Amino acid sequence: MKTFSQSISPILIILFLVSGLQFTSAQTVLETNASLLDATIYSRGASLHHTAKQLSIPSGNSELVINQIAQNVNPQSIRVTSESNQITILSVSFERDYLVKGENMSSQYVELKKKYEDAKEILDAMTNARKGEESTLALLEENRKFGGQNGVSPTSLAAMIKYYRAEYKILAANIVELKSTEQEQQKTVDKLKKQMQEAGGSGQNAGQLVVRLNANEAVKTNFDINYFTDNVYWTPFYEIRVDNLNEPVQLVYKANVSQNTGIDWKQIKMAFSSGNPRRNNNAPQLNPWWVGFQREQEVTVEMMLQGKAAGVQIENAVVTAPSNDMAVVEENQLTTSFVVNTPYDVYSNQKPQAVQLKQYQLPAKYSYFTAPRLDDAAFLVAKVSDWAKYNLLPGNANLIIDNNFAGSSYINPNSTEDTLTLSLGRDERIVTKRERINEEGSTSFFGTSQKRVYTYEISIRNSRKESVDIDVKEQFPLSTEKDIEIKLLETSNAKVDNDKGELSWNLNIKSGETKKLKVSYSVKLPKDKVISGM
Repeated sequence: MKTFSQSISPILIILFLVSGLQFTSAQTVLETNASLLDATIYSRGASLHHTAKQLSIPSGNSELVINQIAQNVNPQSIRVTSESNQITILSVSFERDYLVKGENMSSQYVELKKKYEDAKEILDAMTNARKGEESTLALLEENRKFGGQNGVSPTSLAAMIKYYRAEYKILAANIVELKSTEQEQQKTVDKLKKQMQEAGGSGQNAGQLVVRLNANEAVKTNFDINYFTDNVYWTPFYEIRVDNLNEPVQLVYKANVSQNTGIDWKQIKMAFSSGNPRRNNNAPQLNPWWVGFQREQEVTVEMMLQGKAAGVQIENAVVTAPSNDMAVVEENQLTTSFVVNTPYDVYSNQKPQAVQLKQYQLPAKYSYFTAPRLDDAAFLVAKVSDWAKYNLLPGNANLIIDNNFAGSSYINPNSTEDTLTLSLGRDERIVTKRERINEEGSTSFFGTSQKRVYTYEISIRNSRKESVDIDVKEQFPLSTEKDIEIKLLETSNAKVDNDKGELSWNLNIKSGETKKLKVSYSVKLPKDKVISGM
């Protein structure tokens, strides 16, 4: 026999579940969109600052969902604050928002999407019309057997052939025409689809923050949201202009910025920082430095490229040079930032966008440089003093000489020199040549040793209309072995750097003049040895 308690227990369970659901749903869930105000951009990553304004927060516990957050967020960097002291933020968590809303799409993307959908609708109509004609043609072909067992009269047969021929011709022509227009429309649809992908701004896979909070009383307040996100990049880029060698170098300082955060940046202010929050900020500790013999195969390609292998050194080319204040330079204890007050749109499509930061007029001394052992060209260089005040960072540069694009160069301000040298490109009107002039009879043997003499002649011709100053550099070998003896025999009054193995001249060459320099040195080594590196 079923007891009362047995029959009532399922009902009680349902009542408990319902009341539990009502209890849990008593917490108010609010939803809003964050507005991006500004971004501090590092070489990789950015600190984004959003706001959510005039939100009505009820008394007690509630949950606030903030949409339109970057799709990748460093959880430790999230800071959500309210201007009201009546609100206590209990917790903040980050989630992905896969239900993208239209307001997270850029106006450019929305316009292209509308054009794409209209073009796709026309394409679908053409496809359906073609398929209708093809079905009618198939039906006509299926019914061309006629007459049955009793046959058909010649008059009827002629009429039906005439009808079939006319209809087939019309349907076939329609199908050909529809296929042609359909192919053209398909090209339009494909182009619009590619343009949508190019433009970005689809707002896909954005993120959201879930903020759990408690309010002592119902308030209306603003929230500030700050966090660090990856997939944002900026690199310095320069434009160096030289119109006259009697005028300063014009240097335009730019930033190439790109981002793929999942949200489009619309009319925001940006600051470009030289800092890097991802870098290890712990001061190093010294440990014992142990050395030993190194096997030859341990010298890796990576070590060579970093200039760490013996006898291998990699040096970067040195370049610089434009003062419209598009950005304000702010310097703090550790970094320098360029604050751009003009709002910009930057779409989430990873495409670099150029932002002008500064423009400088750099007082410079112009001269030429050549090192014919490495390159027989003469390079125009500008030497800039007191360059540290321009807050330059390493970056590529376009060269604009006499209002014409002259190629690319590189600015490397990571130097301890007082003068920054900017390489402005080759001047074909200054011809340099280096050749050996004693190929024969330059080797002699004495007892257990052999001696070889090397003599080179360097000629520089100035074909410009005016005289030029040119720095010439040449090298002589340095020995790592005590049994190899190297002696300079002739230097043409060069400045000698025995530590680097360099010879330097500073010449003034008149228009149409050719100057020649002679360098000679001897190399002495044991007779049974073969020298390498010469």
